[in-house]
Amino acid sequence: MNTHNMYNLWNDARYIVGKHRGWYHDLTYRFELHPAVVECLKKDYRPHNWHLMLLEWPHRAETDANRLAYTRDERAGLDNRQTVTSIGKYLMRHYNGILSDNYIRDLVARYTSGDDTFEFLHTTDEMIHAVNNGPSSCMCWHEGKGTGCADGVRRHPYAVYTPEYGWHMAVRKTSAGEIVGRALCMSDPDSGDQYWVRSYKRCEGYSHTDEFLESWLTAAGYRKKSAYDSDTKLSLIWVSRDSEVLMPYIDGGRQSAEIDYSSGVLRLRSDGVISGSETCGYASIDENSETCEDCGDRVHADDICCVGENEDRYVCQCCRDDHYNYAISRRGEHYYIPNDDVVYVESTSEAYHVDYMERNGIVELANGDYEHTDNAVYVEREDEWYSDQDTDIVYCEHSGEYELIDNCEQLHDGDWAHKHDCWQCEGSGDWYLNDVEPVTIDGELYHPDNAPQTEESKGE
Repeated sequence: MNTHNMYNLWNDARYIVGKHRGWYHDLTYRFELHPAVVECLKKDYRPHNWHLMLLEWPHRAETDANRLAYTRDERAGLDNRQTVTSIGKYLMRHYNGILSDNYIRDLVARYTSGDDTFEFLHTTDEMIHAVNNGPSSCMCWHEGKGTGCADGVRRHPYAVYTPEYGWHMAVRKTSAGEIVGRALCMSDPDSGDQYWVRSYKRCEGYSHTDEFLESWLTAAGYRKKSAYDSDTKLSLIWVSRDSEVLMPYIDGGRQSAEIDYSSGVLRLRSDGVISGSETCGYASIDENSETCEDCGDRVHADDICCVGENEDRYVCQCCRDDHYNYAISRRGEHYYIPNDDVVYVESTSEAYHVDYMERNGIVELANGDYEHTDNAVYVEREDEWYSDQDTDIVYCEHSGEYELIDNCEQLHDGDWAHKHDCWQCEGSGDWYLNDVEPVTIDGELYHPDNAPQTEESKGE
């Protein structure tokens, strides 16, 4: 026996028990094990007493397919007498504390829908038919009714839910083909995430959540979310060119959209300027909105920013924050300048427009960094700027300029060696160029005028 899987264990054990109990052998061949129990066993959920549950052989009740029947004991088995109970009550008796209440609730919903069938719809026409002929909602429109679009075609608002963007619909049907439950679903083409936001169940008046359909979706690997993901695509269908677009009532917490002009689609956005909370089938583009010249999105006029040295380019706040830097530009004024045209100076904690660096006292150092001239020195012999904190730079009293203490030159064998440009007098502390010959005393360099007298020089 394979004891690592409860379902396989049961299949092996039922034959052993059936050899010794004729009533049990007949029972297990007359009735299939209840599918809710099969699901638990295949997931290897072990009941408190699996031997007892095996002997009870739970199955669908003959009198009511939405209930469960089981054989209570040996006497009941010999009398061919089964006890009928609810699926949830039976599972709680054997799995209390093992399975969560939510999981048992979903199992009950999944296996108490009678003869109903479930399926996915993958075309726009099928989805619109299900909306118009299924559970009641604000998007149930009479056949033939539609919103007149700019191209002269009348369309149902659900026409924006284009299947190629991942939109489809799950429905629950009766044996007669009547649609009694539906849920608009999304299968994200990029992430593969599969989910739904709201389900509708046919009932008197307002449509409630269809727990049967939602349980079926969960078993199919879908999950329920509070809103459709940001940037989810809808088809852009104009009702009145440049002012109104086709738009259904959007379920969930993200009920607005933005026009993505670069892709020619609508994208669901929490801060979009096109409302998806109306039931008329179309939405107006906010008259107080403007188009970002960088990304093409429309945003409220209050959220448009002026950038550039002339402040003549209009972009949204996101583009401004991502692609521009608040930098010192002409006349020492601050403007939002494209990142590629800006340098940052750490000592001043400021950014500067590259076209106006010199006017604002910014120079490029020999090492490629940038610095303000107040904190830099110019070495004319090198034609380079250096930080005034650079310990290799000194003021040379001899030349009256800043000089590099030493430099490097490449030797013929490819090695590098230091080439001294100036030296320091040990007596005065002043620096001199190499064309001034120093006096060496006890290994130290001195200017001839500052050299200490030796015994030899005293004798002279």
